[in-house]
Amino acid sequence: MADGVLQRETAQLLRSEQFAESVDGIIFAARDSMGGSAGIDWLRKHCRVPVLGLSGVMSASPLQVKEVTAVTGLEVFDRDALGTASTALNLLRGDHE
Repeated sequence: MADGVLQRETAQLLRSEQFAESVDGIIFAARDSMGGSAGIDWLRKHCRVPVLGLSGVMSASPLQVKEVTAVTGLEVFDRDALGTASTALNLLRGDHE
């Protein structure tokens, strides 16, 4: 999805029962640790789908990864990790928690 969680149509979709029944989890992409923290907070309050982790531009910065991991308790996946079969299998098995 594009446009961020606050964009009207995206927010409606994320809140919908149909969406919750159609997906098993979300990996939230963020530009920085503050955006990641705020986005995860919004998702946890408004979306019934579990958030599995984070990714995005901030995954290239060790400091931002450390910050957002400490605040959210979620793992951050960089581009290389998202492209591996082992990451996909771990997420499917629920090994992300």
